[in-house]
Amino acid sequence: MISCEGQSNKGIFITLRFETMSLYEQLTFSSPREIAMKAKVDPDLCIGCGICIDECKAAAIFFSGTIAEIIEEDCTECGDCATLCVMDAITV
Repeated sequence: MISCEGQSNKGIFITLRFETMSLYEQLTFSSPREIAMKAKVDPDLCIGCGICIDECKAAAIFFSGTIAEIIEEDCTECGDCATLCVMDAITV
């Protein structure tokens, strides 16, 4: 469920409620940047081709063995890695 809680001079506040194992958690965000998702690699799909590593402008991707991994703190959420991944192993 997503609901608009109100507006202020800093923007619109959105409340997200998640139900996980009958436990309700509530998160309130004040800007779209805070709710952006970092890129994730599905290790079952990644073939270790390295295209994402070569093209990542933030240098936020590295090999862990033969699988690409994302450094979340460095990821800028641009989505280039997901667009370039031939195996659709990366989601943003």
